[in-house]
Amino acid sequence: MLQDAVVAIVPEGRLGEVLPAVHRAGMGYLARVATPTRGPLLDQLQRAGIPVSQAPDEIAGSEQLIFLSAGGRSMMTALLLLQHCMSRVWIVNGLGAWVPVDDEVIAAQAVPTPVPSTPQAVPGRHARPTAMPSRDSGTPPEPDASSVY
Repeated sequence: MLQDAVVAIVPEGRLGEVLPAVHRAGMGYLARVATPTRGPLLDQLQRAGIPVSQAPDEIAGSEQLIFLSAGGRSMMTALLLLQHCMSRVWIVNGLGAWVPVDDEVIAAQAVPTPVPSTPQAVPGRHARPTAMPSRDSGTPPEPDASSVY
């Protein structure tokens, strides 16, 4: 498996709610549903390229799963599934680890990164003076030597 996948246990009667939401989010083409009537759930996941060696025991005994090969959108996809009553959601990484996702994990990912408070110098640009010369001094300001283009 080259990219992350999101796997969720679908509670009975919730598939009709979650599938339209996945399609509205533009990820419908990535979604697949697995049910025991099509064969063992772990086999279906494995055929889809999702490693199952570290899968939780509750996956094999589920009545229905939804899984998406979400790649870089895996956290957003997991949040979408959590918002639509999927209480058991995992992100399966490329190494085969099944990482459970819940509201606390989503909140931790949403913490903004600090932004430097001092202006950053742009390479190739000269710093401009911040103070304007007084009009009384009679000396004109120095011309900017940087190129116009």
